[in-house]
Amino acid sequence: MRSKNILWITLVTLVLTTALTANINITLSSGSPTVYVYPDLITQSSGDFTVEIRIADVTSAESLYSWEFKLVFNPGLLEITGVTRGPFLRDAVLPQGYTTAFSKKIDNFLGTVDAGESVWPKWPPFPKYPPIGATSSGTLATIDVHIKGTGASRLSFDSSNLFTVISNTPVEIDHEASEGVFDNRGGVNADPNPLFDVNLVAMEGELLKFDGSLSTDDAWIVNYEWDFDYDGVTFDVDGTGINAFNAYAVEGIYTPALRVTDGPDGVSVIGYKDVQVFVWIEGGTFPDLVQKCAWPEKPKWYEATDGQLVPFHARVGNPTSETCEVYVEFALLSKDEGTALGKIETVPQTLVGGQILDVTATLDLTDNTWICLSGSPEWVGYGYYTGGGMRKYAVFARCYYDNGTGYKLGNVVKYFHFNVYPAYHDIGVDMWTSADRVEQGDDLTIYANITNNGDLSETFVTKVHYKSELAEEIIEEREVTVAAGVTATETFVWNTDSLPLGTYIVKVTLPVSTYEYPRDTGDQEDIAVVFIDPPS
Repeated sequence: MRSKNILWITLVTLVLTTALTANINITLSSGSPTVYVYPDLITQSSGDFTVEIRIADVTSAESLYSWEFKLVFNPGLLEITGVTRGPFLRDAVLPQGYTTAFSKKIDNFLGTVDAGESVWPKWPPFPKYPPIGATSSGTLATIDVHIKGTGASRLSFDSSNLFTVISNTPVEIDHEASEGVFDNRGGVNADPNPLFDVNLVAMEGELLKFDGSLSTDDAWIVNYEWDFDYDGVTFDVDGTGINAFNAYAVEGIYTPALRVTDGPDGVSVIGYKDVQVFVWIEGGTFPDLVQKCAWPEKPKWYEATDGQLVPFHARVGNPTSETCEVYVEFALLSKDEGTALGKIETVPQTLVGGQILDVTATLDLTDNTWICLSGSPEWVGYGYYTGGGMRKYAVFARCYYDNGTGYKLGNVVKYFHFNVYPAYHDIGVDMWTSADRVEQGDDLTIYANITNNGDLSETFVTKVHYKSELAEEIIEEREVTVAAGVTATETFVWNTDSLPLGTYIVKVTLPVSTYEYPRDTGDQEDIAVVFIDPPS
């Protein structure tokens, strides 16, 4: 766990006034200093621990004037709670007019700790460099760590910089850096899991990116190796690194494989998948998809609102000389629930040899077959989502072709992801009556202007009822449909025969909890006061 670090720094780091001389080559004394993590192995199961960043073997010929490092760790396993400077440079005997300045930065999201300390003149005019910095061995910094779980993490140096001054010029010190390891697994090691992403369909000569960042381990992965056509027996290393690139020149099915090796245990595991490579128009075996399914003008992430009509597009190519009938099936899956929700198909079309055809099918997101999901959010009739937030979906497309012997399924699967956001729902009512007084036994006409300020046509039950000191009764319940942006007038008749004389409150009520999203605007109810008088 040792690596050489030869690094440079600008004048800004040292914050000193003498200009740097570029590319100075100075031979320092033999026996390079070492920066290391102490202790180099931590096995504590839980709680908090402290590590020190130490330095050793700094000689008087290369006395230390400045240092800095970046330490990386697994933020899913560890959390840095504090960094303090150690006594090595802080307590060095410096001439009058000098002190040291310390800086630190903790990033528990990315998993990094940056710290540094430099000799610093106390006041202007700035004195020249002191005759000597710090020497020997000691502690540069102390890091406080909280354990979040079980696993293993490197405490490794992304960079480490040491500087001395020779002939009034800052010069980097050639040194070694030695990392530490946190491992509280108790000797139990899980094998790494090699996972990678690549387009499963490609054209002849198309450059493919192989992304191994999906691979996981309970510790860390130190090596990524690629075999772009694994035979299942011999692993040929065709590329290395977490990402790799390759183009297949000849039509066929290839089996790229990724071999990953974990850090503390050196266990290697191979994972692989098949990639179908086609040579379109100039040759091939049967019609199939040749382009990722999508909808227009959405280059990367796809978004929709519930109630929207979504056209799905796919491109089918026929590399043969035969004429075929083809159609494309689009299957919709909920990424939140992990369930298949249904499928739609394009109309079968004729595809002659050498032709490429664009096909389309349209999905209506208000169909509750597609978007009624289980779980805590509230789903109601017509597929309207009223629980807030958004839902994630994936669409998979497959091609079916018939060259005279019945429909067969092509090998290629194309897919994309999209998000469905809840539509805006806002309905309100304004009501009045034909008169504010009515004789007992006569009919009273009730008018309700129902306005839909939302995004979609709404269908709901409107309730008209009356209330007196003695009773509350429903006059009528009616299902009403109001298009988006429209005000509709509904008329109701109230027969007052046999009702007691007196004062009544007549009320028109629309559903509140179902349709008001993202917030209730408070206009789903209106009232009028009516007096029932004795008959004349």
